[in-house]
Amino acid sequence: MKTRFLFLLSLLVMFSLSGCDEDCATVDCIQEPFRFRVLNAQGENLLDNGTLALSQIAIYTPGAPAATLPLSAYAPLGETYVEAGLSQNTRAYTLAIDGYAPLELSFDLDVRSGDCCTSLTIEEAYLNEAPVLKDSKGERFIILP
Repeated sequence: MKTRFLFLLSLLVMFSLSGCDEDCATVDCIQEPFRFRVLNAQGENLLDNGTLALSQIAIYTPGAPAATLPLSAYAPLGETYVEAGLSQNTRAYTLAIDGYAPLELSFDLDVRSGDCCTSLTIEEAYLNEAPVLKDSKGERFIILP
């Protein structure tokens, strides 16, 4: 009986996985990270000029600094950006940068769930309720005083 159950279970798993592979092979799942540069008033990238290190930046749910998002540095063409993967269930965060007052960070997200995955794209990002600035290429940046 136990062998028969395991055999039937393995067949069920095999058929369910093979069906999803065919349907899911054409699905493009997007998990857009929040990517931004940190600039001073003169427009200098504070990560590139050594004023800040990635370890001095944190993004977390308000009131929960222990629950920080993992951050990484992204440097296409020599300009360093901070990248954070957002949660599909959280729209409000705190941006903490050593030496500066905490900033409110919030998002309008487009979250779409399907059979194979959930896609998340950022429609708009806000810093202290104002849209996060974008350059001519559409890249986001934050200017610190």
